[in-house]
Amino acid sequence: MLPLLFLINTAAAQEASGYLENLIQVPIGVDGVPLTVVERARPTFRAKLGDRTALVTTVDIALVQGRSTTSELERLVDEAGLAPTLAAAGIIWPSYQNEVLRIDRFQDAAIVDRLYLDLYRPKVDIRIGRQALNWGSAFMVNPTDPFPQVILTEPWRNRAGVNAARFTVPFGDWNQSALVIATSDVFDELRVVNRTTFVVGSVDLSVLGAWNQAFEEEEELIEQASPLLGVDVRGTLGVGYWVEAAAHIKDLGRVASVYEEIAVGVDYSFPVLEGLVVTAQYYRSGRQAPAVDPLEQLSAGMSGTVASSSDPFAPFFSGENYLMGAVNLGLSERLSAGVLHVQNLDDGSALMVPTLGTTFGDRWSMSLAGQIPLSTWGDGGELNSPAQDLRLQVPTLDGTTADLNLNELVPRATFTLQTRFSI
Repeated sequence: MLPLLFLINTAAAQEASGYLENLIQVPIGVDGVPLTVVERARPTFRAKLGDRTALVTTVDIALVQGRSTTSELERLVDEAGLAPTLAAAGIIWPSYQNEVLRIDRFQDAAIVDRLYLDLYRPKVDIRIGRQALNWGSAFMVNPTDPFPQVILTEPWRNRAGVNAARFTVPFGDWNQSALVIATSDVFDELRVVNRTTFVVGSVDLSVLGAWNQAFEEEEELIEQASPLLGVDVRGTLGVGYWVEAAAHIKDLGRVASVYEEIAVGVDYSFPVLEGLVVTAQYYRSGRQAPAVDPLEQLSAGMSGTVASSSDPFAPFFSGENYLMGAVNLGLSERLSAGVLHVQNLDDGSALMVPTLGTTFGDRWSMSLAGQIPLSTWGDGGELNSPAQDLRLQVPTLDGTTADLNLNELVPRATFTLQTRFSI
């Protein structure tokens, strides 16, 4: 620990950046505590350890007060008379030393989200440690990204770090090949990725191969996980365009199966005010996603994870066909507005994310974003859960059933006010 603190302090003495921020989230159409407040400090320290070597550290400290999904669920369970049933089943609600901040110790609120060493060699650039990894040209979802995350629907969220070693080798005038060897946070799997990019005229062509291997605690091999093969094309032909496609190869009982994932889109900039950018994309996933029980989905949401999948490269969305689009307009040098829309073409559900942002001086910024689930047609689906799917009949100790209405936990919209001071 002391060597690590020494390196962090050394980095702080060299160069610091990052931000302080406050988030206020207000869910609409729910009972209970009316809002959630988050205070976050996210400083980044960079130290030059030589002409071609640098150490980068980002610490994320977040304190949360107000509405808690777990607490609201506990309230619903008590109101439905299910507390004795859950107690008999051995289910215990979490408790904390500090109930206001929901932490037992300060370390529960602080993580080292980035910690990596950059080595710039004549023929290869190397980055080793916890780092952000994101590949692909498509909008919002990237089929060829072996570390899939979707953050545009939550504009305030940071990309999660990955424990990895990345080796980037340029060749020719503009081409390059990147090799990544990564592992999970608990070191129970190994992921190897190669992405090679060729620049041909005004077109960037990338090909990718990825392999994930899972292990038991004794480090014995337990599963041949799903390989991922992909191609990514991006260029300009009057408008910007991209085609990003991947093949997921599944080994189920030694009977291989393959499903596709593809994103095709365009964007264009218009000379309106400070700039108007319009983006449109069709996205398809051939994965047959298993049905997720509402309670399992809710539990995953409470823990900040997604539903588990045997496919390590599984797409974020569980449906098949989508239209995605965005309109962003610069109203002035310091004021911008935009709207993101995701439409499930199969069940009619949709998600709209309007944003409004401004800056003050050189360091202050403020934005307001909404998350509004919709049903363009039909009774709802993946992006706007039908009300009947969230009404559960739960058996009780006396042999009867109790009605647990989880709709009371699902807001009709959520608005987030973000205020940030850049260091």
